[in-house]
Amino acid sequence: MQFFKKILRYCGYIIFRPIWWLEYFVPRSKRICVFGAWYGQKYSDNSKWLYEYILQHKPEIKSIWITKNRDVYNMLRTTGKPVYMSKSLKGIWFCLRAKYIFITSTQNDVNKYFLNGSKQIWLWHGMPLKKIVYCGDYANISIFQKLFNPYEAVKPYATITSSDYFTSYLQAAFRLPKERIWGTGLPRCDVFFTKMRESFVNSIREKIKKVKIFLYMPTFRMQSNMEGTPFSPFLKRFGFNEVEFINFLEEQNIFFLYKPHYVDASVKIEINSPRFLYINDKDFDDLYVLLNSVDVLLTDYSSVYFDFLATNKQIFLLVFDYEEYTNNSRAHFFNMYNEMHGNFCYDWNDFYQKVSKSDFLLTSLEDDRNKFASYLNGQSCESIFKLLEY
Repeated sequence: MQFFKKILRYCGYIIFRPIWWLEYFVPRSKRICVFGAWYGQKYSDNSKWLYEYILQHKPEIKSIWITKNRDVYNMLRTTGKPVYMSKSLKGIWFCLRAKYIFITSTQNDVNKYFLNGSKQIWLWHGMPLKKIVYCGDYANISIFQKLFNPYEAVKPYATITSSDYFTSYLQAAFRLPKERIWGTGLPRCDVFFTKMRESFVNSIREKIKKVKIFLYMPTFRMQSNMEGTPFSPFLKRFGFNEVEFINFLEEQNIFFLYKPHYVDASVKIEINSPRFLYINDKDFDDLYVLLNSVDVLLTDYSSVYFDFLATNKQIFLLVFDYEEYTNNSRAHFFNMYNEMHGNFCYDWNDFYQKVSKSDFLLTSLEDDRNKFASYLNGQSCESIFKLLEY
């Protein structure tokens, strides 16, 4: 059955191919910008922040959000923002007419079938520690797939970076010349230079005086996708003991927020403490407003490390399974131990000891900010807009 579905899909690709080439001759307007994110399922990330910036500050530009998610559509319609479903006639029309298409994951963020002739700006979803695109999984896509499915084989016109350190890696990953790696910073990080805060975090601070709020955001593991085995860091093999963990939170006056990667969200972590809260995307308005609200970030191999440097706050890297991760999940562009200077923690006890040092909040990450986040200055949206052809 799957074989016949695959045959039908490729037949559809062949039939549609002449239309794809004809699209190239449709006149595109530089006054129309189309935005999408996360396979059309979310309203978030760099695309969201740039979309809202242009809506507010550049009224002469028609900014359109394209989605495949009815909840996202209804939410944006309710707030009066221009939005269309990806398969609607207007959604297709704007994908055909827009000169600039802004996406964070793939062409599937919008409607990939009607983009030929546009300039795709891949805002992406993080700076590359992990190997991505042509240096990662995309390198294994067959010539047959690229021949019959050109809709996903188109290179972006440009992508963006938070510092010159990443330029060569992004060139290799996206197969772009250096001048198409724009040193603008990331739109989502502009929020770090505002006073925007999540209300539920403010409520925690009101209830617990002088509390330090930690946010733990591990990245996903390949087995989560391929084997259906969600990752959990709260395991005995990583030195975790619930009683010790609860006592640690009390002694250090810490409130601990745990947000797993959405791939691992099926694992429900239950810690019997009023100072621990498991959260997902539905529990807050925006991830980067949440990041702007906390005191300390915990992560592992996630690009959120590079973003959070812009806050001048403390970061702990919980690298409990580094060798296992790099061997079995995702290879890295560079050795993080040599290049990054966050507090590396090798198990939970190591983490407790490093946090317990009275001067842990004073640890400087200035060198890493200069290396990885030099373009994160609160002006990323404006910097991107200035590089467009107006």
